[in-house]
Amino acid sequence: MYSQNPSYILGFHGLDEAVGRKILNDQDTLKHSTNDYDWLGNGVYFWENSPERAKQWADASSKRDSSSVKSPFVIGAIIV
Repeated sequence: MYSQNPSYILGFHGLDEAVGRKILNDQDTLKHSTNDYDWLGNGVYFWENSPERAKQWADASSKRDSSSVKSPFVIGAIIV
């Protein structure tokens, strides 16, 4: 992908649009996941360099009855 590692990563997070807009407007923060099935451990998950994959995750999540994602949305972050 890169000829040398950059000093930052572009990360994308899929979530509900209402929550995403609150985060972008500094009215809320990302919540750490603490599920027993989180195989990478507790935290906030980002898809590296893939807004499309974050959107796919949000779309799939919105189809589950128990999901808080009603309107799929993606936010991006520069991770240093």
